Amino acid sequence: VQPCPFADFPSYLSVLPSAPPRCVIEVDTAALTEALDRVRLVAKIVTLTLVPTDRYGMHGEATLHLRARDAEGATIDEDVTVIVTNDGDGYAGWVADIGLDPNQALPAIKAMGTCKRIAFREALGAIVLDVADGMAIVMPVRLD
Repeated sequence: VQPCPFADFPSYLSVLPSAPPRCVIEVDTAALTEALDRVRLVAKIVTLTLVPTDRYGMHGEATLHLRARDAEGATIDEDVTVIVTNDGDGYAGWVADIGLDPNQALPAIKAMGTCKRIAFREALGAIVLDVADGMAIVMPVRLD
């Protein structure tokens, strides 16, 4: 990697996941975009929670629950149906609630095209999105 002669930037390699994802979901990006557009009207941070439809595991259909809370405590909730795959390290499990800035994530999600994959490793680790010509990285935000 050649350094930039005009400025000092941190190495992008440090944010690329080095281990396989723990959870990979397939999502209709149009539905996810619409849900994020609605919840971002309330707050700058959205909490993502994966809710399994099968109480025995995290395979197949599940619900990606999005929640935003404003300064007065009012919340808005949106649900998006997703498919959980086991393409990661052999354990398709949700790691924790993940905080997301929808204004940061929406451009990458819109670049994904239609139904694509999103991979998660840990709550504060990079979120990897499959886009048409490669991948996009979205960094989560810390939840209070």
